[in-house]
Amino acid sequence: MGHAALIKQPSQLKRTLNCPGWGNMCADIPRKPSGKDALRGSAAHYLAEKCLRQGRDADHLRGREITIDDDVGGLSKHLVDDAMIDGVQAYLNEVNRKRNALIGAEFLVEERLDLSWLVPGMYGTGDHVAIEPLRKLYVDDYKNGYIVVEVDDNPQLMAYALGALGKDNLFMVDEVEVTITQPNAPHPDGPVRSAKYNAYNLYEWGDTVLKPMLEMAQTPDAPLAPGDWCKWCPALQNASCPEVKRRMFEVAEVDDAKGTPTAPGSMSADQLDQALVFAEVITEWVKAAKAEALERHQKDRADKPKNWKMVAGRKGNRKWADESKVYPALKSMLPRKEVFKPEATKSPADIEKALKKAKKDFDITELLAERKPGKPTLVPITDKRQALPPAAETMFPKEK
Repeated sequence: MGHAALIKQPSQLKRTLNCPGWGNMCADIPRKPSGKDALRGSAAHYLAEKCLRQGRDADHLRGREITIDDDVGGLSKHLVDDAMIDGVQAYLNEVNRKRNALIGAEFLVEERLDLSWLVPGMYGTGDHVAIEPLRKLYVDDYKNGYIVVEVDDNPQLMAYALGALGKDNLFMVDEVEVTITQPNAPHPDGPVRSAKYNAYNLYEWGDTVLKPMLEMAQTPDAPLAPGDWCKWCPALQNASCPEVKRRMFEVAEVDDAKGTPTAPGSMSADQLDQALVFAEVITEWVKAAKAEALERHQKDRADKPKNWKMVAGRKGNRKWADESKVYPALKSMLPRKEVFKPEATKSPADIEKALKKAKKDFDITELLAERKPGKPTLVPITDKRQALPPAAETMFPKEK
């Protein structure tokens, strides 16, 4: 599925409603594999679905691996570890709380929610929907990510709610409650957050906001409008959005002749507000530029940047080869409290400090595992470190 076809997806609605032209602009940009965090999120959703369908807790698959498609034909494996289990279980607890409290309700898991009655070809997939006929509809959404997603006026969840209500509200519910469970992103309102809507108001939003904006997004001259929704836009990754460029120069009041932006000390409060929004956009663009340059060096492409080179980055932290051997080797020199912290052995660096403080001469090298080599990184050509050969990309495989 190309980028232009994504404008109707509920997960993309914040960008589409604010910048209707993004789909047209990105139509010819090849899709890249989903990022590591996104793929892990998909694995967590798969775990949550299995648990709800089987009525089990998240830890029943502890230690297993879940294989996820990266959207462009690749596969990645994700371990069901304690962090994934804890996050998914928080979501399961919220969903099961509702299930236990609702009598006679209908429950849907990973249900395709049809919105074609509002916008042809549009649909979404709800993580969990509970329908209490003649009374209330509940939409639960799990977010595994580390960037806070607000629940209030969230167009993705509002679209899910409309899909669950259906064209004619056959279950005749008056109220809709949408809930986000996001355990990995600290929020002042906690990991579980809800918003309530009147069903009539949701239908009105669909007719007066969602439908006309999506119709506009499908026209050839749909407008572009930059903002914080640019962060994951494919056009930002290859710097092809003319509106972002124009607004950046406008916000910074760049002198076209000198190419010099306004000094922050001379900016008004409004200018600083706008500049900070675009700082986030620029940061993502710079990351994408570095990743592209590194990939060209790894593949030894003719169009790789000439003033930069690829070197080995910082090595990984030292780790114990076998933690069970650490205390027996050190117990004659250090008290137990200097070797252990709650539920874990202290790090090699902490142990070395304790040995030095106790004036004990002991080399811990034999207890250590080999440090992982540093991943390839991009540095200026003037850096004194030795450049890695293009084949280094096979020495440092991408994380799965």
